[in-house]
Amino acid sequence: MSAIDHKAEAEALIALSEKSTGDPTVWLLAAQGHATLALVEEQRTANLIANMNADQSAGYRVSDERLLEIQGRLA
Repeated sequence: MSAIDHKAEAEALIALSEKSTGDPTVWLLAAQGHATLALVEEQRTANLIANMNADQSAGYRVSDERLLEIQGRLA
């Protein structure tokens, strides 16, 4: 799991852009980057869950490491 909460970072940067007296472009570009990373992390979690379900449907045992990774991402 990422040590950075990208969603919170994006929200904070948007708030900074609204308070900025200058051009907010830099803040908004940084926010867009964090928002994209937040979506990538969400997709990774969805892929892990889908892969786990496929493995279980095929009769394979899901490793404890994979279960812990998914639980950590959902926490």
